Amino acid sequence: SIAIGSKVFTTSREGRPFVGFNPSGHGGDITGKSEMWTNNLGADVPTPTTDGKIIYVVNDRGIAVALDHETGESVWERQRLEPGTYSSSPLLADGKIYATSEDGATVVMKAGREFEILAVNKLDEYTLASPVAVDNQIFIRTMDYLYCIQQQD
Repeated sequence: SIAIGSKVFTTSREGRPFVGFNPSGHGGDITGKSEMWTNNLGADVPTPTTDGKIIYVVNDRGIAVALDHETGESVWERQRLEPGTYSSSPLLADGKIYATSEDGATVVMKAGREFEILAVNKLDEYTLASPVAVDNQIFIRTMDYLYCIQQQD
């Protein structure tokens, strides 16, 4: 689940349904009461990421989609990433989305209203952990190593 302001966006098994709702209700079943939208574009394992306007989803089969957080409609349609299984959650940092597959391939996409793959970087190491950004560095933990990636000045 992720939050944008006072709204919550959560998915269930195999991404169905993916629900955007306002949690202002009073406990219990909120179905049909506080929902803003529902669709079947969520992910089973990876948690989506957001820039506060667009929700970026990468599902476990390596399909990416960007959704308008107000309506749940696609900003850009489903896009195939580097083939593989994706268990880690995508990272949004410096205007880019980083999605890492279990095979160690990190797909770097441009964040925003237009889909664009900027790079694919392969570590060839089994990877389940989500990448993490600290200042101008990105850390990726594989089964055997912890990588620190940083742009040279």
